[in-house]
Amino acid sequence: MAWPRPVGPTILAPMNKRIASGILWLFAGWYLGNLIAFQLGWSDLFGPILGIVAATAVAGDPLGLIWRRADRLAATQHGDTAVPVD
Repeated sequence: MAWPRPVGPTILAPMNKRIASGILWLFAGWYLGNLIAFQLGWSDLFGPILGIVAATAVAGDPLGLIWRRADRLAATQHGDTAVPVD
């Protein structure tokens, strides 16, 4: 059994950006949702729902389109190019 590696600044910096962007998208989606709801005469709950959906889509990034995954990041940093040896 091995001890878990300590969390260093290389992991915390991207997570801080992800958390900050999630909060910003929450409020931006909330504002846009309230604007749309007011213009169309919908319920006021449309704003918070749109904000939560936008925040979870950006901060969670289930498809890995916005935030790079650690394995892809490590592969690009180490120059994972194979050179044939004769």
